[in-house]
Amino acid sequence: MLVGTLFTGLLLMAAGLAWAAWAAWTLRRAGTPLARRAAPRVLVEEGPYRLGRHPIYLGLLLAAGGLALVLGSLLVMAATLGALWLIARVLVPAEEQQLARTFGGWYRDYAGSVRRWV
Repeated sequence: MLVGTLFTGLLLMAAGLAWAAWAAWTLRRAGTPLARRAAPRVLVEEGPYRLGRHPIYLGLLLAAGGLALVLGSLLVMAATLGALWLIARVLVPAEEQQLARTFGGWYRDYAGSVRRWV
């Protein structure tokens, strides 16, 4: 394995995990649950949520892509791409519908001004 690929993978893993941890900490600090199925209590628009609506998913996907590079594994990369498809096509739309039901126009305004991923 090339040293550059190893370094890039480790960098992606660290950045992705840090991004996801910052997002989780921001949700906790705001008093809203982290569990995907739990009803949100607060619409969080600060921290990484100013830049993208789904920073935890983004961070975890970056970390998984970095792991695929570190391991040099096409299987891990394929699993990461499969997870991206599932998250983008199933989980995110369901969560956005729940947020729109819970917060109405406030969420629609937020979604209209903040990109889905970054």
